[in-house]
Amino acid sequence: FTAGDLADPAREDEFTRWYDGRHVPQRRALPGFLSARGWQAVDGGPKFMALYELESPDAMKTEAYQALRVPPVQTDEDKAMVGLFTNPLRSLMTEIASAGLPEVPAVEVGGLLVVSTLAPRGAGSSLRG
Repeated sequence: FTAGDLADPAREDEFTRWYDGRHVPQRRALPGFLSARGWQAVDGGPKFMALYELESPDAMKTEAYQALRVPPVQTDEDKAMVGLFTNPLRSLMTEIASAGLPEVPAVEVGGLLVVSTLAPRGAGSSLRG
């Protein structure tokens, strides 16, 4: 799971071309990466979110994955595009529950995703709206 906004909204088309044409295909080619889905906020933010389905959390520990973060695999363009991402949120999670449709193919486009952030007990009423 990763989410964030762009520092320069005028570069959204450039970012989207890079993300769809380079970033996602690189990750989908890695061992243990099963699917990738991109989402855009209808309301609120952050504006962008991506969900990557992995065989296990160990997919993020492979040499191939680690190589994406350093030259020569990581390019100046990669650094520039990642640098546009502000307010990043990133979490590695394990699925603990599922309901609804059995398995939706990764190639299917469309749908609605609702993300709720729950405040820990004692966090105060300001987080409860």
